[in-house]
Amino acid sequence: AVDTDEAREAAVAAYGMSKAIDIMARKFTLITTNLPYLGRKKQDVVFRNYCEETFPDSKTELATCLHEKFTGMLQSGGTVSFVTPQSWFFLKSHIEFRRRLLSEMTWTLVVRLGPKGFQTPMWDFHVAFVSMSNNAPLSNGHYLALDCTEHANPERKSHALVFEAPLLVKQKEQLSSPDSRITFHSHSAGALMGDYAEAVKGLTTGDSNRFVQNFWEQPRRGKGWEWFQTTVSRTCNFGGCHQVFLWEDGKGEMQLVPGSRTYARGAWGSRGVLVSQMGNLPVTAYYGQAYDVNCVVMKPKNVDDLTAIWAFCRSPEFNESIRKIDQALKPTNAAFEKIPFDRDKWHNEGLTIFGDHLPIPATSDPTQWIFSGSAVDTEYSLQVAVSHLLGFNWPVQLAETVPDVLPINLGENTQHVDSDGIVCITALKGEAPAEQRLNALLAEIFDDKWSIGTLTALLRFEGYPLNSLDDWLRDGFFAQHCELFHQRPFIWHIWDGRRDGFHALVNYHRLAAPNGEGRQTLEKLIYSYLGDWIDRQRADQKASVEGADARLAHAEHLKAELIKILEGEPPHDIFVRWKSLHEQPLGWDPDINDGVRMNIRPFMTARTLNARGANACILRTTPKIKWDKDRGKEPTRDKADYPWFWGWDEATADFAGGGTFDGNRWNDLHYSRAVKQAARDRRAVKAGGNK
Repeated sequence: AVDTDEAREAAVAAYGMSKAIDIMARKFTLITTNLPYLGRKKQDVVFRNYCEETFPDSKTELATCLHEKFTGMLQSGGTVSFVTPQSWFFLKSHIEFRRRLLSEMTWTLVVRLGPKGFQTPMWDFHVAFVSMSNNAPLSNGHYLALDCTEHANPERKSHALVFEAPLLVKQKEQLSSPDSRITFHSHSAGALMGDYAEAVKGLTTGDSNRFVQNFWEQPRRGKGWEWFQTTVSRTCNFGGCHQVFLWEDGKGEMQLVPGSRTYARGAWGSRGVLVSQMGNLPVTAYYGQAYDVNCVVMKPKNVDDLTAIWAFCRSPEFNESIRKIDQALKPTNAAFEKIPFDRDKWHNEGLTIFGDHLPIPATSDPTQWIFSGSAVDTEYSLQVAVSHLLGFNWPVQLAETVPDVLPINLGENTQHVDSDGIVCITALKGEAPAEQRLNALLAEIFDDKWSIGTLTALLRFEGYPLNSLDDWLRDGFFAQHCELFHQRPFIWHIWDGRRDGFHALVNYHRLAAPNGEGRQTLEKLIYSYLGDWIDRQRADQKASVEGADARLAHAEHLKAELIKILEGEPPHDIFVRWKSLHEQPLGWDPDINDGVRMNIRPFMTARTLNARGANACILRTTPKIKWDKDRGKEPTRDKADYPWFWGWDEATADFAGGGTFDGNRWNDLHYSRAVKQAARDRRAVKAGGNK
């Protein structure tokens, strides 16, 4: 034999494998370990195929495969004790695995440790401790059960293991529980929620950044767009109603995107209760619109049961019932149908809470499409009034079809609405300053209730203690507007960087209007309003007015930045990753359907003179918007049309595509006008050749 390093290493490896084979062939009295965790999707294809063939009942998780493997290595009466993920306690994919263990093994101890069970990098992972023996279970056998989930840290969980009294759970009854889920209580044979309602999971678009917007990102719901309900952070009568999505009657681009799913259509058009699959499972009313994948709708099989279902779902008992059978961060929709439900009890409870009728849709929250649009009916009166001043109306005011809400006509403020969507803080072009115009609008809206005291209360609610609307408009409005409207502002505050300089509030919808109207609005802002301001500063400069030099310099710099946006050369261009190269805008030519996130980038790129801070821009406050990589992958795209999906290289200007398609959804790219125009020319030639 050759005595080399390689030969010695091979001999050591062979010896190790021999020992491992010997160990794995034995039978054991006790096997205890912290099982390794690795979901099926992350497993190597060879290992995944092996698990599927060898452990068909436990194949979806490495830990359960090893659990099954080690259980088979026990001698009669031997015991396994594991730290394990607790997901197999309730997931439908492990039904047969649970049933076999409950039928063939004697369970002795089950402890839910929950998150923060160990001081390790995976300390938020939900884990459990189980112990069972290789004996046939007794017909009246019980196991000890302890739930440490609610304890906040490893120390408290450790204390609970020593000092808290465990429950006694009858093992045989777990087999008859819904889906044989492992619970900490005896199963009742009474009615289940599934007898009265269907739990329908929500819709996933496959690319929410492309197909989902907040409704205020458009002047009104455009063609192909539908209402889209999403999660709520707390239980409320009406909530989660701030989005729309591009459905196009189910025949549009969304259906071509990998990952899009339309499970939720089974509930569309029905009444029900929408459950947010997070935290304490807060709920809100559902009126038949589309809803997202992080929600489940409890759709009554009989509409007469809606009151009972609604009363139960809004109670703490609903969350407690779910958590008894499904401890996942996001319970499956099937779990909602498996919980006990006393229809008569909750029907009577509902009558006590609601009377003869469930609440009529109404809200004081202007971020909901069921909001009336009245500045009097909300705490955000100033924000709503500014929106009206700039020409924005809520869907209900526009007589759009909002689920279970009748259109209304407020009959207010029409004489005060700005005609071109541009309102300057200072009086310019013959228009009164913004403060006067807003004050007049508020006086009309509040009528005899309008007073200095009312104004003071409104300003204090906005976190602005002074009584000056002018100060609030200059310094407070836009930051609060961005915060209220989810960092997707539809009124843009454009300034030159000086508090005493040029300030204009601009309706984004007018800036992004089709058929060249958006470009005309920007030109009007530059050459009319800002131009008037510049002329005044030049006149003041000639008259030696203090500060005129600085104001003029800042204003002229702002004008130069806005012209850059108008022309659209990088980095002041618009880029939309889902549009082909020949469809990319040339200069300021935005598409309202692309949303605020895509269209606002040039304004966040342009900077004021001597701007401080890396993110400072010509918007009064910088919205919290990023254009990094979005989740998901694109289907294969033509390199000439979509070069950025072919291994985008950030360092290469006008990247023309690499050798390999990767489909990564990068957003912060730039292409010059020349490259875009060349793509348009090629497209025109190709189209002409096909005629």
